[in-house]
Amino acid sequence: MAFVSKEEKIEDYLFKIVLVSDSAVGILNLLARFARNEFYPNSKSTIGVEFQTQKLDINGNEVKAQMWIMLTRTKWIYLKYVRI
Repeated sequence: MAFVSKEEKIEDYLFKIVLVSDSAVGILNLLARFARNEFYPNSKSTIGVEFQTQKLDINGNEVKAQMWIMLTRTKWIYLKYVRI
């Protein structure tokens, strides 16, 4: 039996979002806006996989959203080996 402290409360809902995209289309800025509400006009291209987590309170429920970004040239390699 696992014990969870108040600080480690398990979320009510967990969503895992996987976005597959071409390189240099601004997908990393979408991730930055989602997770940190930031925008980088001079950001560099993503190499491989990027990942961010955001916790939200929706109607009194704690929702944890994990967003994964994968590039199309590597998507089949990572989808084969990464367990999301």
